[in-house]
Amino acid sequence: MEVISVGAIENVAVSGVSQDKFILLTLGIKDDGSYESNKILYFTATEKKVIHSIFYSNNVVYMVDSFNNKIIKYNYASNVCSDVTVGRDPRHMCLNNKDNIYVTNFESDNISIIDNISFTLAGSIPAGIKPHDIKYYDKNNKLYVSCYEENQIIELNPNNGDTKCFYTDGKPMHIFIDDILIAMTYYANGSVYFKINFLNIETNRIEDIIKIKGLASDMEYDYINKILYVINIDDKSIYIIDAIKRKIIKIIQLGGYPESLSVGEKYLLVTNSKKKIITLIDIETLTIYKNIELEFTPDCIKIIRL
Repeated sequence: MEVISVGAIENVAVSGVSQDKFILLTLGIKDDGSYESNKILYFTATEKKVIHSIFYSNNVVYMVDSFNNKIIKYNYASNVCSDVTVGRDPRHMCLNNKDNIYVTNFESDNISIIDNISFTLAGSIPAGIKPHDIKYYDKNNKLYVSCYEENQIIELNPNNGDTKCFYTDGKPMHIFIDDILIAMTYYANGSVYFKINFLNIETNRIEDIIKIKGLASDMEYDYINKILYVINIDDKSIYIIDAIKRKIIKIIQLGGYPESLSVGEKYLLVTNSKKKIITLIDIETLTIYKNIELEFTPDCIKIIRL
């Protein structure tokens, strides 16, 4: 069975729950809002999973299972599923250009290294306190790690272990890097806020901050259009931020409980667990194009590109 749907405008990997069983499936979403299920991977009812994030590369989906302290690897082409145990409470992962996987372990305060060829644990790197997100920047071959309890992002050279620290305004969670370092942080002072920090990689300084009342749960960056999308679970909305002008350009109300989002070529896709839908937001007009009703409760979502 093919992974990619003929005629689909977006192809996505989605995790979720169906009849109390965890599932991973591939959906080919068509322009009229219909979809085809191309691959479905079922786990038994006794296999509890808490998937914090999904990563996709070269026909393979990786799921970060925070409950079982594992990285699950599913190869669509070979239909083979395998896993490897990492540190306690893994959150996010990335791949470098040397077939190494790096995983942040929130409760172990370290980064697991996985050999992606053999898919075995190859070692670990000490990190700051409560590392959450991690990104690999191919322009300088370095890793960037958000350390929640230290209000900082660590720049790490995986070849020699050299580090540099960027201090953030608030506790950093999600990060992206695109010539400038973008960090979503939490801040509580009576009321809960989240902040978008824009940090200069060369000077280590914060250039701009956008402060928003509420609690952000997920963030995605459109590298082509330089647009940042953030889920605010307090008001059940998507905040759309121009990363060049560094200002909020639109807020889209979704309702329900938006869980996860991923940027495609034409649409931003947002899963909603309470409504059991995927919302398609047109990237050009920044308006809701369609809500796709599902027969399962969706969680994490990731665009598939081959």
